[in-house]
Amino acid sequence: MSAVLCEVVLPAVSGKPEDDCVNTFSFQTPSTPPTSTELAAITGAVRDFYNTIPSGNNAIAGWINSSISRVTDAVRCRFFNLDGHLDGSPHGSPISVRTFTLGAMVAGGVGAPREVACALTIRAAYGTAPEFGPDDPITGEGTRPRARLRGRVYIGPLINSTWDLEATSNRVKFTNVFCTSLVAGGVLLRDAGMGWSVWSRARADLEPVATILVDDGIDTQRRRGEDALLHFSNP
Repeated sequence: MSAVLCEVVLPAVSGKPEDDCVNTFSFQTPSTPPTSTELAAITGAVRDFYNTIPSGNNAIAGWINSSISRVTDAVRCRFFNLDGHLDGSPHGSPISVRTFTLGAMVAGGVGAPREVACALTIRAAYGTAPEFGPDDPITGEGTRPRARLRGRVYIGPLINSTWDLEATSNRVKFTNVFCTSLVAGGVLLRDAGMGWSVWSRARADLEPVATILVDDGIDTQRRRGEDALLHFSNP
């Protein structure tokens, strides 16, 4: 069995590498090292995560705005072997690069600022791990054992139809349809049999994804924001 990191690069229409958006997924493969067939199967499962339309919903790709390219085979899956590097030590160059085409955006969608995103939270089985553990003997800080079994994938950049106003408070929130689409996409990937896992550097291990969660609060990834082109001042 091997530990594999899949870095999914969603390329920007601008052509600037700094405008690309990146999601990362960790997997456990049956073979050591992972085989070409296994990496191809993971690529297909990741493609389906973005492009498959769950019943009564839209595909995740449909919610991603037009600043991300839909050119054929533009999305790159860069694979890294994490064997011996689960503690977060440098894992070297990609062992393989695969590609796929991102599905179409929902018709009529208007792009939100690129830093607007939705956090898809993944969680391994907690077992008996407590939320709050004893203080770390070295740092003296409190530990969070369950936090080591959680991870996030920030989905974006998004279109404006991913949110609406809460009826009584006028709070801006993600729509129920959008949230259920993301959960459905996560379930597809979890149940594809590819060994999707939560990577804990603190534990130096991978644990299978058990639960997928999305809330209706709007998130941001500030590093995805674009630099301003115009500046206005007075005087």
